[in-house]
Amino acid sequence: MKNSRKKDPGFTAKQHHKKRAHAFLPKRVTVLCMIILLPGLASAVERYSIDFADSHIRGFRDSEATLYLKKSFKAQYPWLRLRDYNLRKVVLVAKSKYGRGRAALRVGQERGEQFRVAGFPRDFRNHRRYSFDTVHLYNPSCSSHGRWQIRLNGNFIVREVVVVLEKKRAPRYRDREFWYYFRW
Repeated sequence: MKNSRKKDPGFTAKQHHKKRAHAFLPKRVTVLCMIILLPGLASAVERYSIDFADSHIRGFRDSEATLYLKKSFKAQYPWLRLRDYNLRKVVLVAKSKYGRGRAALRVGQERGEQFRVAGFPRDFRNHRRYSFDTVHLYNPSCSSHGRWQIRLNGNFIVREVVVVLEKKRAPRYRDREFWYYFRW
């Protein structure tokens, strides 16, 4: 008994190879679709950094400090039309002196919840990257109309703000409705 495996008499070696190749076909199609479609989906989200150059900002209970994001964004990226984008989130790279600073994102009339910004007094004048905290502030509003502001409560040094924007989709028209407006 050289070969103890029984071969199926109904299949030849060529048929067995074809059957095995078809088993991997759905996986190949899935991988191919992912390679083609994912770069297009990922390009819809864009990140822009607004440099605040380690600005020292103080805001207290009675008078909160405000970072005007749209104004700063337009100063650093004047060629970009913000009405073509929706605001998804903002990443604040900052530190507070005693670790009790609070930051909140305001979009239009909506204000999001406040998040704590970490920090230590001994690292407050240290300009190394590890001494800064990153805080993710998500858009509290359904839309991106109106002002974009970060309200700060405490003693801060702000290095940068990363604005994450999503490209608005073009309206989809049905053929009949689309050509209705262009008839002569």
